[in-house]
Amino acid sequence: METEEEQHMTTLLCMGFSDTGAIRKALRLAKNDIYEAVALLTNERPGLDYGYEPMESGTRGDSGGRSTGFDPPPAYHEVVEPEKNDENGNCSGESIEFPTTNLYELESRVLTDHWSIPYKRDESLGKCLIASTYLAKLGLSDSDENCKRFMERCMPEAFKKLLTSSAVHKWGTEIHEGIYNMLMLLVDLVAERIKQEPVPTGLLGVLTMVICLDLLTLHTMVQDE
Repeated sequence: METEEEQHMTTLLCMGFSDTGAIRKALRLAKNDIYEAVALLTNERPGLDYGYEPMESGTRGDSGGRSTGFDPPPAYHEVVEPEKNDENGNCSGESIEFPTTNLYELESRVLTDHWSIPYKRDESLGKCLIASTYLAKLGLSDSDENCKRFMERCMPEAFKKLLTSSAVHKWGTEIHEGIYNMLMLLVDLVAERIKQEPVPTGLLGVLTMVICLDLLTLHTMVQDE
């Protein structure tokens, strides 16, 4: 029978983390808490120098100046600017500018075989969905180049991977709740964008894909039981 650590190792490997040494180190630092380990592996917690697998985007030299053959995506805290507060100190969740730093960070984590997709509202996917909804409300989502790029390229791939991963049945409750929250933000976006012409066929296609995959997953889970 597998130990709890071995089960967590299997889950993290199925989620796309491929460096077994980094996974074991993250689990040790997190005291075998898989959620904290995910945060460490995705650089959302300090304390782990995690290297991504090779990507086609370029190379990066090591400390000795040699090329290591990979160009890892930047850490979340390195590319995402802190939230701006209003004069009362309240966080402003809506901005007329699309959060490009979040988009770049998200693309580096989604558009790769060894993917790691954030599932919390205050992380890149959630922020891009909220910003897209706000721009759609203003009628600006299609005219904003970065917003359009997110809706047409990055977002569909993010939801496809979140819902079709072979490890989906092994993910914990917190992750499933996070994915559900992302789906609700997607519904909000579609509801705002569909009010305007032309009909957002691409966006409706993403929603259709999500619904079909969700129903298929539910059917499979019922059969397994």
